[in-house]
Amino acid sequence: MTWGDVEQSSVVTDGNWHRFVTGRRKTGYVERDWAQDPCGGTGYAAPFSMPLIPEDEWIDRIRERKANRSRLVDLMEMAKLKPYHQSSTPLCWANGTTFMAQIKQIIFDEQKKVLLSSGSVAALATGYRLRGGWGMEAIKVLHDFGAARQAIWPANSVDRRYDTKSSRDDRLNNQADQWWDLQPRNFGQLVTCLLSGLPVSVAYNWQRHLVCAIDAVEMQDGSVGILTANSGLARDRNGFTIYSGRHAVPDEAISLMAITAA
Repeated sequence: MTWGDVEQSSVVTDGNWHRFVTGRRKTGYVERDWAQDPCGGTGYAAPFSMPLIPEDEWIDRIRERKANRSRLVDLMEMAKLKPYHQSSTPLCWANGTTFMAQIKQIIFDEQKKVLLSSGSVAALATGYRLRGGWGMEAIKVLHDFGAARQAIWPANSVDRRYDTKSSRDDRLNNQADQWWDLQPRNFGQLVTCLLSGLPVSVAYNWQRHLVCAIDAVEMQDGSVGILTANSGLARDRNGFTIYSGRHAVPDEAISLMAITAA
């Protein structure tokens, strides 16, 4: 296998999706409550405004990006950046969203890569409780406070003792500046972002799971699937999963466009 190739056992299809469903405790995504969203719903983020890439151009663009090694997965390989792992925590929603910020950070400057703590994001969103959540909860913390480095705050810890002046100062180097709140279940917007080099946090209510979409890929049947950096359920040995068919269409999707990088 080469970097970004996904083992067949980690490819989600409309025929095998039921194998990838488990309890919320093992994943952590809570269906986003649009009415009670602490971020004000879609009003907290700029709505998607990029012209859609026509569907009949998707495959050619996917092939071109792969041939030119200009995909986000290629950037991850060059930066030696592996997908996060949520371990036994219900923090997929914080891991997938923080990893999206991690990718934007290495796009900003690959030489200044520092690993970010998903726990530092989840802790402020949950009041230091180990619970599930949704993507926009994590985005709000990334915007208002930022993420601390794993060297200062362990990856999946929500322990209050790490909330120190040092970690609060460190957060200011890794804050979300601009993002789009994509329309729920709009596959065209998702693919357009990915083919434009923008990572997207995507959540699936059917799986109760959130992952970071990093590239659109060509499937064997000629359709388009979504390559994701997966912190937990259904990941292969390198931390990747491909979602395809109806089960690749996300119920929540957020694309981070800019981050203040250390």
